[in-house]
Order: sequence, then structure tokens, then C-alpha cells
Amino acid sequence: MGVNNENYNLKTITWPIFLQTFLTLLMGNVNVFMLSHFSDKAVGAVGVSNQIIAMLAVLYNVVAMGTAILITQYLGAENRSMAKKVSQVSLLMNLLFGLICSLIFIVFGQQLLNLIKLPPDMMEYGLIYVRIVGGTSFVQATIVTASAILRSYGFTKLPMKVAILMNIINITGNYIALYKPFGIPVYGVTGVAISVVVSNIVGFIVIAYVMNNAINFKFNLKIISEFSTKIVMMVIKVGAPSAGEYISYSFSQIAITAVITTFGADVINTGIFVKNIVSFVYILSLSVGQGTQIIIGYMKGAGKNDLIYQRGLESLKIAMISNLIMSIIIYLFSRNILSIFTENSSIIEMGRMILLIDIILEFGRAINHVVMSCLRGTGDVGYPVIISIISMWIVGVLLSHVLGINFCLGLVGVWIASGLDEWVRGVTLFFRWKSKKWKKISVME
Repeated sequence: MGVNNENYNLKTITWPIFLQTFLTLLMGNVNVFMLSHFSDKAVGAVGVSNQIIAMLAVLYNVVAMGTAILITQYLGAENRSMAKKVSQVSLLMNLLFGLICSLIFIVFGQQLLNLIKLPPDMMEYGLIYVRIVGGTSFVQATIVTASAILRSYGFTKLPMKVAILMNIINITGNYIALYKPFGIPVYGVTGVAISVVVSNIVGFIVIAYVMNNAINFKFNLKIISEFSTKIVMMVIKVGAPSAGEYISYSFSQIAITAVITTFGADVINTGIFVKNIVSFVYILSLSVGQGTQIIIGYMKGAGKNDLIYQRGLESLKIAMISNLIMSIIIYLFSRNILSIFTENSSIIEMGRMILLIDIILEFGRAINHVVMSCLRGTGDVGYPVIISIISMWIVGVLLSHVLGINFCLGLVGVWIASGLDEWVRGVTLFFRWKSKKWKKISVME
């Protein structure tokens, strides 16, 4: 079973993750851009629906993150047999999770959209998207897991190439669905949803082929015979706390979105446009954090604790500088960027104000992305979850309601609260990293 040992340095392992993340975010922005020329209501409905899908699909991260931590540490300890078993069990686990979530989206799609208070005039679009894209999310579950496995083995370029292919298919499908090429009828949100599903299915087929060639992993029924409840418990033990931040974040964003939806359609669309734009600000810090986690996992498995601390600090500097520079550049060109999505002057001016506030927010977000990943790579997964839950809900959600609604600051108040949440979590986790308590933690059995 192959291992790409020579690629375990930060630059080599991070740039493919960066490009894959960029392409994933680009696909979301392309959907928003194309839909904005079709219907403003469709933009809001699909944006909110994607949050609903992400809310349940976060379960996939429980398995994927536990898988990544265990595989990197087992490979670092040169225990390739256990790394292979973890890979097999994890794929089957996420396939089962995916099937359950897909059924929930199909049966309870409308109830989920009502939960987030989607306006009635957007409901039809939202329901179509949730049932088609969410109803096939088991395919995405396998892709998430397979990508985590390949990255853990050092093959970060392969998931990147799959992402490129998926983007090409998605953009082509969107064009066919929305722009009537060759006289083909407009299929709107239904067509966009089908385009996402087709790109995911092709992505799964390709990544299955890639895994077979790269690490000699075959997708077949023999995986079931390899199923081990011991490994399941290990993955959950490590993955559940590790994904706790994502779970808390996803649900807190649902609560914050429910606050934003009370401000009206223009504010909803402003929030969606700005979120899509600022996602490009923190791509590098997110990628550096993920790359650093893989490297630190290897170091931890190999017992190289003395090198881990400095690696974390060096990655943190890169992420903070990157977020600061990118957020300033985005603000300086904010009018032009927002004009790509809308001609509504009130949305553009509101968006520019939010992007100015976001400069401070992104500095704190950089600390979170890197330090959280560093702690996760060492296996220190419990403490960060506690901090995340407390900060996201007390600082992020509660303050969003107080500043946004009670103090009548609207979307500005929500963004200020989100910024304070990022800083509280970032600073607290940084002191945890400095304490070096992670040295005493072990996740391997």
C-alpha cells in the first residue's frame, strides 16, 4: 500500500489542498453568480439550502477527521496495516451515514427549511435543491472520506485533480441549465441541482479509480468483512470531538442565518454574497492548517514532539499574514467584486461595509484555522470543542441577536459578533498550544 513520504513538507502538501479548496469555493460562487442572472430568489434559496445540507453533512466530517488523524499517526509509527484497516472501516461508516442523511433530506426537506425560516416565496426553489442535492449526499460522503484518506497518505494532488474535473462538469451543467444554449429549455434550480449531483457521481467514480492505483485500495464487498467495531470506536472517539467544532459551527451558522432572515431579502442576499467572497480570503490559512495537521500527525506518530511546536508557530505566521493581505485587497476592490453578483446599490454599499469589518475578523479566523488543526493533529481534540461550543453560542449567536436585532445594527451587528467569536476562540486555543499539554495525549491503540 503506497505512501507518498517524500511529499511531507508544508509547501508540497499545502498547495494542492489550497487549489482544491479554491476550486470547491469557486464552484459555490459560480452557482451563485449564474443563479443571480436567473433569479434573486433562487440565489437566496440555494444559499440557505446549502447551509441545511452542510448542517447534516457535517456528520461526514466526524469520520473523515478521525480517519485523517489516525491514519497519519499510524503511518508515522510505520503501522501500515492499521492505517489500511482504518481506511476501509471509515469508508463504510460514511457511506452508511450518507444514506441516512440522504433519506432525511428527501423526507424532511421542507421541515428543515422551515426550521431556518426560509421565506415562503423562496421555498419552492429551496425544496427542489435540498431534495435533489441533499438526497444524493451519500455520494459526497464517500468523496469526503476518500479525499481524507488520500491526503493522509501524502497524495494531496490527486483529490485536487478530481476537484478540477468536478468543477468543469458543474460549470458546464449550470450553463446548460440556465443559459439556453442551442435552444435547450431553461431548467433553473432543478438543472443546477442535477449538475451538482452529476459532478459528484463522476467525482466518486474517478476517485475510486485513483485510490486503487495510488494506495491499492479497492471498493468492493470485502470491506464489509474487514469491518471492526474496535476501529469504529477509535474513529468516533477521535473524530467526534475533532468534528465538534464543525458541528457547533454549522448549527451556530444556522441560528445566525435565522437572525439574518428577519432583516429581509436584500440583507439575506448581501450575507450570501459576502460569505462567498470572503471565503477566498481565508483559503490559504485553511489550507495551511489542513496541511500542518497532516504533517503534525506524522510527527506525533513518529514521536517527534520537539519539532511539532515550532511547526505550528511557523504555519500560524503564514496564515495570519495571508488573511490580512487578502482581506485588505478584497475590500479595496469590493465595489467591483460585488457588482459581479448584483446591480442593487443598497446591497453593494452594505456589502462594502461588511467587508471592511471582515478585515479584523479574518485575522482572528487565521488563528483558529491553524491552531485548531495543530491541536487536532496531535490528538488534542476535547478541549477545543468545549471552547468552540461556548464561544460560538454565547459570543457568536447570542451577540448576533443582541447587536443585530436589539441594537438594530442588522448585518453589521452580526458580523461584529462573528468577529468577536473568532478572536475569543483563536486566542484561547493559542494559549492551549503554548501550554504543550498535547504532548501527553495519545490516540493510537
